[in-house]
Amino acid sequence: MSTQEIDVGIFGAGTMGSIHAQWLSGIEGIKVRGIMDIDLQRAEKLRAAVHGEYAVEDAAAIMEDKKITAVLICTHHDSHAPLALRAADAGKRIFMEKPLAMTEQDCWRIKESLEKNGTDLCMGFNRRFSTIGLAAKESAIAPKIVFGQIMEPIWGSHLWAQDPHKGGGNVLSQGCHLFDLVSWYAGGDPAELFAYGGELTHQGTGLTDTMVCTIKFKNGVLGNVIIGDAGNPKIVQKFFLEILCGTRSISIDGFQHLYRWGMDEEDIHLKEPDRGDRRQMEVFADCLINNKQFSCGIKEGMAGTVIVLKAFESLKTGQPVTLDFP
Repeated sequence: MSTQEIDVGIFGAGTMGSIHAQWLSGIEGIKVRGIMDIDLQRAEKLRAAVHGEYAVEDAAAIMEDKKITAVLICTHHDSHAPLALRAADAGKRIFMEKPLAMTEQDCWRIKESLEKNGTDLCMGFNRRFSTIGLAAKESAIAPKIVFGQIMEPIWGSHLWAQDPHKGGGNVLSQGCHLFDLVSWYAGGDPAELFAYGGELTHQGTGLTDTMVCTIKFKNGVLGNVIIGDAGNPKIVQKFFLEILCGTRSISIDGFQHLYRWGMDEEDIHLKEPDRGDRRQMEVFADCLINNKQFSCGIKEGMAGTVIVLKAFESLKTGQPVTLDFP
C-alpha cells in the first residue's frame, strides 16, 4: 500500500465534478489539488469547498502539474476526447464521465493513446457501484433476457446536453449508462444490434431523442433498451431494468427498489435512490492509492459508448449492425 498522498485534478466544476470532488476530498490518501472550469468563479467555489490548492480556467495548468497523477474529466461531452488525449500524453490516470467520446473514431484514439503512454482510464458508470446494482448482479445467474429503460419528460432545448455539438442529445448522454448495464447483466459482449428511433420529441435538431434497440450477445442472451424523453412513467422511475433468468427474475426500479422472484434473497427497498457515486469514488481512490487496475475501464467505456453510436448507425440505415470488441 502506498503511503504517499495522491494528488488529483478535476476538469469541470459542474454537477458531477462537484459530486466526485466532495466524495474524494473525504478519502484518506487522496488530495484534490487543482480544479479547472471555464467559469473560474465556479472552480474557485468548489476549490474552497474541498480545500483544494488552486482553481484555474485553463486545462494546461493541471496537465503540466507533475504532482497531479490522476485527473477526473467531468466536462461537456465534446471536450472528453481532447482532454483524455492530453491527459494520456501527460501520463496521468483518468476518470472519465460518460460518454467516453462523441464519435467512434475518438473512442479508438483514446484507447490507443492510453496503451501508447502506459496509463489507464476508469469509466464513470456509477450504477455498477450502487447498492441495488451490485445486489442485482449477484442475483443475475444465467440470464436469458435483459431489458432496460431510461425514460423521462421532454428535455428543455436550453440544456447543454441537448446541443448537437456539446452534448449530442439525451440518447447518447444517458444511453451509454443503459447499454453498459444491460451488457453487464447479460454477462457477455454484444454481437449484433438493430435499432429504431429518431426525432420524436425534438424535431429539427438532427438528434436522435428516442430509441428502441434489440441486442444479441455472443453468449446467447438477448437484450432490449428503450431510451428517450417521450414521457414520464407513472409506475416505475426513470431507470427501470429487468433481468429474466428462466426460473428467476430481478427487477430494478430507480436503483431504489430491487424485486427478486424465484430465489431466497429478500427484496431491497432504500429510503432514496443510491446512484453509486460514493462507492465509485472509494473504489477509484483505492485503485489509485494501491496501484490497482480499474474494474470498469477502457473496455467498458468503449463498449458502452460505441454501442450507442452503432445503434445510431442501425436506425439510419435500417439494417442490423455487427459489433466486435477485441
